[in-house]
Amino acid sequence: MLKQTFDLTPFDDEHPKIEITGEIIREGNSLQLSYKLAGDVTALALPGLTAMAQRQNELWQHSCFEFFLGIQGAPGYWEFNLSPSGDWNVYRLSGYRENLTPEPVYGALPFNVIVAESFCELALEIDLSRIVNSDQSIEVGITTVLEEKPEPGSDAGRISYWAIAHTGPEADFHRRDSFTIQLAGV
Repeated sequence: MLKQTFDLTPFDDEHPKIEITGEIIREGNSLQLSYKLAGDVTALALPGLTAMAQRQNELWQHSCFEFFLGIQGAPGYWEFNLSPSGDWNVYRLSGYRENLTPEPVYGALPFNVIVAESFCELALEIDLSRIVNSDQSIEVGITTVLEEKPEPGSDAGRISYWAIAHTGPEADFHRRDSFTIQLAGV
């Protein structure tokens, strides 16, 4: 079992008073990932759980937990989007921002979300055997997009971008050098 904890940092100084921590565990080809937001969660636009969570596009335009996973030494990677509403998506890319395509091997991505006034938790367990062999080492970038509640008269709230590492001049979660968690194969 390989286990690492993480802390996400915002890209810039314009962000809510939140801390984002979590842990990632790889055991064989099972990947467990948990996020915890602590702080003034009431200032965030977090959609409530829907009864019919489904695959949705462009979840990153609002509050969304994300992670990026690549096989060490290979240019392709996957983007996983998890909305607090329960909606989700998984995309396959052939290289940096190239050929974004919904990953067909996942027909569902079940995860648990708890939202309270001072915290929000999300936990996911996923079988990677559909995309990665258990002996392959993986690189993971863990990120979150947070949308604050809009000001009166505004349609949308301010967006902040959180990651383990911000390696470029702009918030860009697709940069492979920001996939800083290394989890060896077995």
